[in-house]
Amino acid sequence: MDMSFAPVQKAMFVPGRGAFPKPDESELAIGKSDTILSTADFNVPLLILNRQYCTIPDFDVERCVMQFRNACYGGEEALGGDAFRWSQVTVRVQLKRKAEGYLYRVGFYNLLLAYTSVCTFALNPVDGLGDRIGFLITLILAAVAFQFIVSQYLPNVSYLTILDQYTFLVFSLCCALLGIVSYVGIAEMSDEKRLEVDRMTLYIYLTTLTVLQIFFMIYGYTKRKEQLRHLEYGEMDLNKINYDAKIDSSINVVKKGLLKESKVPLKISETCAFVSFAGSAHH
Repeated sequence: MDMSFAPVQKAMFVPGRGAFPKPDESELAIGKSDTILSTADFNVPLLILNRQYCTIPDFDVERCVMQFRNACYGGEEALGGDAFRWSQVTVRVQLKRKAEGYLYRVGFYNLLLAYTSVCTFALNPVDGLGDRIGFLITLILAAVAFQFIVSQYLPNVSYLTILDQYTFLVFSLCCALLGIVSYVGIAEMSDEKRLEVDRMTLYIYLTTLTVLQIFFMIYGYTKRKEQLRHLEYGEMDLNKINYDAKIDSSINVVKKGLLKESKVPLKISETCAFVSFAGSAHH
């Protein structure tokens, strides 16, 4: 990152203890460093981020954190002033995605698609069985096509977002209704009994659909609120929720990781000699 806009020299300097007003206990103390920083009483901004020139229209810049740090290699803290130290300036820009457009374009469309499936009960369960099945299959294909198009505009992540889960729910309900309607149409029972079962199926499906819609509204609102709280977190709090020792731990390449290929005699005249070592995340 180009730090030419920051009020520090190229040889970055981290002020010592007492250079700034000491913060309350609720404020950030930077690790085990001798430096404690607080910007509570600063009259002159350390950094100005002009949001007028922001070129990421899908996000709002909510917060900008500037951190001064005096760092050393791990394990050398006990050496005190004899430890090799260097200065760091870290600028962390926290963004919030503008979710309203996705909510209306994806969530509201799926809501309409889900309740449109109820219209299949307007058709006769016996004489209109073929029309019922064709109507539901059309809805399922529409859901698949919609998900394919929307996936090109949604964030490409390795996990299921709440919108993905909601779309999958609507798709599953349509598939389940297709199976139930098909069974009611071909089951051996009198026409009066069939109409009664079909009516009960309508009430159960409509109730289940409404309950699931309310659940996802509450679930989505709660998750959204929880994620927005992360914008108030500092480095230590973010490290608690983002760092996984099994996934994010460092990989050390050591001598005992010598690969078998390095033990095979090689003819220098035929190939370039090499020695390979491997490190693994699983110890």
